[in-house]
Order: sequence, then structure tokens, then C-alpha cells
Amino acid sequence: MSIAQTTEDTLRLAKEALAHPNEALAKNITTATGLSAFDLQPTAKNLYAPVFNYSVQVQARIDHYQNLTVPAAGLTVVFRPDGAAAPGAFNAGPPPGMAPLVNVDWGMQAAVDYTITGLSLSRLTIAFFDKSGAPVAANGVTVIVEGY
Repeated sequence: MSIAQTTEDTLRLAKEALAHPNEALAKNITTATGLSAFDLQPTAKNLYAPVFNYSVQVQARIDHYQNLTVPAAGLTVVFRPDGAAAPGAFNAGPPPGMAPLVNVDWGMQAAVDYTITGLSLSRLTIAFFDKSGAPVAANGVTVIVEGY
């Protein structure tokens, strides 16, 4: 309801009240003083709350797994918040995929690359391989996982 509509309703109710005065109304509205008080309750009952737009920013959770030794068969990392005693899954990752974001550093050992499989909100498996595709072990690996 707009202010103009509220004003129109108020004036209409005032005119109706003057046309059919009662004792309570006569105390508040006279032709000599005009409107000195008016009951806005009927109009107020028709008002509604405006639509609100809001956004929520959730602080990111970042887990750090440092100086890992990854055997040639691979290593499963079960997510555990930094400083926590027990594992804890992420609630979500950043859009668009909603899986946690993973960053891996292994000192860039020559002719070695890695693959991540089984990435979920609770774990991942990382494995390293050489340029021929054969699995190899890697030392000093750091994995950083970000989500919410």
C-alpha cells in the first residue's frame, strides 16, 4: 500500500466520521478545530511489511595437511578441521561444483604429477605418478582444502 493510498483512506475515513459523528468522535473532530486526533487502526491493519533482500556471508573453513608422505598406491585424506580432534566433513564447497576446493604443493619434483580421486565433502584420495603414468611415492606434500 502506498502513502498516497494511505492518505486517501485516511481522508475517506475522516469524511465518513464527520458525516456520521458519534460521541467519541465529536471529542476529536470538530469543524472549528479540524482533526485533532484520528484512529488509524483500520488503515494500519492493512499495512504489510516490505520485502527484504538479504545476503549471508559464511566464513570459509580451510584445512591444512602438511608434510604428508604419499605412498605409490595413493593416500586417502579424511577431512579434519585445523585443531580438531575428530574428523569433520565440510558442509559445502565454493560454487559451481559445491565440492571443496583443493590446492596441492609437493615441491614440484621433476616429472611428477598428481591426481585427486574420490573428492567428497568428507575425504579425498591423492596419488602421484611419473611422466610415463607409473605410480610413484611423494614426500613433503601439502594439501590445503577449502569449503564451508
